Parts: sequence; C-alpha cells; structure tokens
Amino acid sequence: MEVAMHTYPMARFGAVASPIVQRLEEMRARHLADGRECSPSDGQSRPPWTAPTAEQAALILAQSGLAPLERKLSLATVARHRHQRAAVEMLRRYLADWRTALESHQPPPEWWIVLAGRETGTGKSHLAAALVADLCRLGVRAMYLPEVRMTDALRAACRADTEFGITQLRERWSRAPVLVLDDLGADRPTEFAARELYGLIESRRRARRGTIITTNSDPDAMEQHYDAVAPGQGRRITSRIMGMCGGGRTWLDMNGPDLRAAGEVALPMG
Repeated sequence: MEVAMHTYPMARFGAVASPIVQRLEEMRARHLADGRECSPSDGQSRPPWTAPTAEQAALILAQSGLAPLERKLSLATVARHRHQRAAVEMLRRYLADWRTALESHQPPPEWWIVLAGRETGTGKSHLAAALVADLCRLGVRAMYLPEVRMTDALRAACRADTEFGITQLRERWSRAPVLVLDDLGADRPTEFAARELYGLIESRRRARRGTIITTNSDPDAMEQHYDAVAPGQGRRITSRIMGMCGGGRTWLDMNGPDLRAAGEVALPMG
C-alpha cells in the first residue's frame, strides 16, 4: 500500500554499508510503485505512517492524470446534491478505509465502485476526480484515466516513433493502487479498445486493486456496447465489474439533473 517515503541517513550505516542503503531505497520505491509498503526487515515494527508533505503530494498529483484545477478538489468540500448522497458517502468511506489501512499497515480496500447514470452532468466524474485528489494527498498514487484518453494513448503507443510502448502503458495502469476509469462506454468502440479494456480490468481484478468507474451505461448497455465490436468481450467486462462491485451492491445510480449545464458543478478557482 502507499505510504510516505522514509529515508535512512547514510551516516547511520557508515560508508561501507551505502550499497545496502541504496538497495533498501530501491526496494521501497518499487513497492511504492506497486501500491504496497515494505519495511527494512520482515517481522520488525514499522515506523508510524505520516502523510506526505505538500511538495510530495504535489508531485503525486502531477502524475495523477488530473487537470491542475481538479487537483484542488476534495470530497470534504464538494457540494452534495440529493442524487449524489449515496455516492459521496460511499466514496468517503472508501477514502477513510484507505487512510485506516495506511495508518495500520494493513492491505488497502479491494472493492470497486461504479458511479452510473443515464444523464450526463450529474457529477460522476467530478466526485471521482475529488477522490483521486484526496488519495494523492494521502500519498496514494491514484490515477484518473478517461476511456477516450486511454484509447488515444494505446493507439499512439503502437507507432514506431513513440517514447512509451504499449507494454509500459498497460503495466502503469494495471499497477496503479487506485484507478478511476472515467466515462466508460462513451468512446466509439473498436475491437482493439474492447480487448485492451478487458485486459486492464482482468489484470486489476486478479491483483485486487481498487478501481472506480464512471459511466452513462447500465450493465446491459455496457455489455452490448463492447459486444458489438468484440463478441463476448462485453459480457466478460461487465461480469468482472459486477463481481468486484459485490454483485452490483456498489454499482450506484446517480440519475439527476444536469449540474454541469446549470453551472453547479464547478472547479475550484485558480
């Protein structure tokens, strides 16, 4: 799980031991990237968890996929409308579970959440972005990934002149401790995109890594959306999401007015 980095002064170990210290820091960095916490030796007491500094949190936020103004969001301050109450409470509980896990050095929450609703502008993406920002401020390397951005990045990674290969992208998204997949089903489906999405969801399901999804689709519509271009994939995708949502218990409907059009879903002022 994600914790703040603790460094070991070189003088404490002596110059001869410096390669050991470097190795410990390399191991810790890899475990942090994988969403886990490690201590210098198993079985020994671990140092108490401390939240990252403002500078450390800013660096994590910069890699989250959130726009600069979205990084200022917080579930503690979002306006809560009637149709959002259940979603806000569940996301706050998820955030609290993460903090408890960090403080007690326990495994992080594994359950998934879907914020769904036929109408656009009801605040699904807004709330999911606020969760990512709050998690980053705890030191969790959460990521915000709209489906259209994911598809564009994968296509770009297939070009010969790209700096990042498709394998690196898959690994980065699969290993993120928490991933928000935003607007699932909003992009025009292709067989390539459907298969990549299935691979990502299956990878995160098997690793039991927390995933938050926003969508305008119900389970049947989502299944049909991807099955239309990759027969069978829609069913596989939806089945896995429903399973990680406890059989649909954390698949929440957020049908309500278009708050975005009414100017009621606003980002913090810069």
